[in-house]
Amino acid sequence: MTEKETKEKKAEYDRRYRKTHREALKKRDREYHIAHKEVLNTRRREYFRAHALKTTLNGREITVEGLQKRPRPNECEICGRTEPEIKILQYHHWDDGNLSMGIWVCYFCHMAVTCYEKGWTDRYLTRYLAKKSEIEKSEAKEHV
Repeated sequence: MTEKETKEKKAEYDRRYRKTHREALKKRDREYHIAHKEVLNTRRREYFRAHALKTTLNGREITVEGLQKRPRPNECEICGRTEPEIKILQYHHWDDGNLSMGIWVCYFCHMAVTCYEKGWTDRYLTRYLAKKSEIEKSEAKEHV
């Protein structure tokens, strides 16, 4: 018997076995997942961090999988805050044609970088400074 025939015979045996022992295999899998829930969740989370990216495309949030992102550090690459201080690091990419080019940042740095890249920084900073000045003037009048 050739190697190919052996593989085919084994595959056929496996299909028949799974078909006839379906409930027992489901039960075994369920028990395994319950017993190893933490390990499996950690493994799944680490894989997702390394190989997937949530991004917005045409106004819809999508998940792109199978990427080779830069290695995930334990701190924001801009401000240096670490995981206990921040809930999660986000992967900011700047080239929609090459989603694997990016930087690991905290939420606040991610928002700042996004505003900068979209050219919103001056507009929002000007609005903020005008509003701040307006509030300070109105507070000064009330205390006089």
